[in-house]
Amino acid sequence: MFKVKCFFSLISGRLSLICTRAQGPGLCLEGEALSVEITPPGIGKENPRLKLSTRSRYGTRLMVDMAQHYEQGPIHLRAIAKRQSISLKYLEQIIIPLKKANYVKSVRGKMGGHMLAKSPDEITVGEIVSLLEGGLRLTDCTGNPEVCARSPTCLVRLLWKEVTEAIQEKLDSITLAGLLRMAKGDVWNEDSISCRESEKGNT
Repeated sequence: MFKVKCFFSLISGRLSLICTRAQGPGLCLEGEALSVEITPPGIGKENPRLKLSTRSRYGTRLMVDMAQHYEQGPIHLRAIAKRQSISLKYLEQIIIPLKKANYVKSVRGKMGGHMLAKSPDEITVGEIVSLLEGGLRLTDCTGNPEVCARSPTCLVRLLWKEVTEAIQEKLDSITLAGLLRMAKGDVWNEDSISCRESEKGNT
């Protein structure tokens, strides 16, 4: 059975989720690493990535911004748009499903605006991404095996399914509050250590 290990990598302000197939503790297979960019990427031909949609990436940034200012009460989308360099019109579209799912609430009046409907400790990145992506999957056959006649015997599909589940599990384990702590360098669990770092510890 495949063993898939996922960890976060924060390099030059870009947060990525890296998943690798491992043969044993701390052993990475060359060429088997998959990287999912969480923040806007600068993608080169030499470094291909599996990308989350703009909708879920910007939606996560929206939610993280509101988590950062949670204690301040309602905030205007215009302020978030300016801080995050995202179109106000785009944020107005993204926030609709987040409000319907009760992750965000609107407050009317002179001091109104938008704020998280729950504490940042109660909302996970996995919930946000799943909602805005319409379900997380790397391939169509991962979520619906009936789309491909090869699904019942396809070994590659098993790999994509395993990686999808590992990514979802990792995202589900990170709350908005936890992500803020990680960005500050306050909390890094052992699963955040890359295989290369593990190898150094074994030499």
